[in-house]
Amino acid sequence: MKTSYRQTLIAAITFISGLYFFLEFVLPERIGEFEFGAYHDQISRGFQLIGVMAIGLGLINIFRVHGEAILKGRKGRGNSLALLLAVVTMFVVEGGDFLLSTLRVEAWRTLSELPSFSARVRTDYATNNTPAAARLQSMVQFIDHTLEQSRKGEGAFALVAEGKGADLSETFVDRMEALRGASLLLAETYRGIEQEPTASTLDDTLASQAVLAEQHASVEALAASAAQAADALSRLHYEQNVWPIAMTVLRESFFFPLGAAMFSLLAFYIATAAYRSFRIRSAEALIMMIAAVVVTLGQIPHGPLYVWQGLPGARLWMLENLSTPAFRAIFFGSAIAGLAMAVRMWLSLERSPLATEEAE
Repeated sequence: MKTSYRQTLIAAITFISGLYFFLEFVLPERIGEFEFGAYHDQISRGFQLIGVMAIGLGLINIFRVHGEAILKGRKGRGNSLALLLAVVTMFVVEGGDFLLSTLRVEAWRTLSELPSFSARVRTDYATNNTPAAARLQSMVQFIDHTLEQSRKGEGAFALVAEGKGADLSETFVDRMEALRGASLLLAETYRGIEQEPTASTLDDTLASQAVLAEQHASVEALAASAAQAADALSRLHYEQNVWPIAMTVLRESFFFPLGAAMFSLLAFYIATAAYRSFRIRSAEALIMMIAAVVVTLGQIPHGPLYVWQGLPGARLWMLENLSTPAFRAIFFGSAIAGLAMAVRMWLSLERSPLATEEAE
């Protein structure tokens, strides 16, 4: 067998990668000052990216194989055409739905951070004496910009004039206006405190702190309420968009029924396979049939098929003493086989598709 440089390179990369994960599993977290898994998260993300590229290669291969079947008019080209149309349709609809959902979440996330922004302004002012009035004024400008976009029918919070959206729009505007007023009042309070002389009495300081605490609590409560109204309004826009509607139609009218049809065919296949398996042609088949009958009848708590009160106990004994050990043995054997296969793949002992037979 002739070995190409690509096969050697792939074998080397496979061995080094497998060696890292093997050592990362068996070695302690730290060896003195050395931390072996310091970059484990980055390496794991790299392998995830490789897996994503493998999915992309699979899609390319699907289009290549089935596209060639369609272009050359091979047998089954109708199935190939249906497959490619389904892939493209689902990809476009899923992509549109994902982008729309991402834009909605990003727009709402900015509003949802306003309560924490108010708390951060208060903390920064108390600890670092950071000017707060200007920061709150920028918050008011953001609210004005959001309301202006909404009234123009733009963005994720565009106002709706009819139906359920009209009530949501009115609630959103009212809460945003209330938040704007409370933010302006808080900014004016900070501006007055910042312009006061540094020499102030203790009573004045305590009174100012009490006023600020009350106004901050009001702003944070109104901001949370406005974010809730914005979420409801943006969700309404999302649900009425063409992409989620198309996604729902494809999922409920095609994907789920096709899945149900496939599993129903699988049920018939399992039934025929069970019939063939339980035909008594040998002693093993007779034992299997007796066990199946005992387990099935032992599962019935009462009724006309309840033939003997000892069947539930016999069923339980068979499951605990015969079936469970057998399953454990099968699992143990499959685990050993999987380990052997993993070692062979790690050491590149399996035949590579890049290997070529050398002419003798």
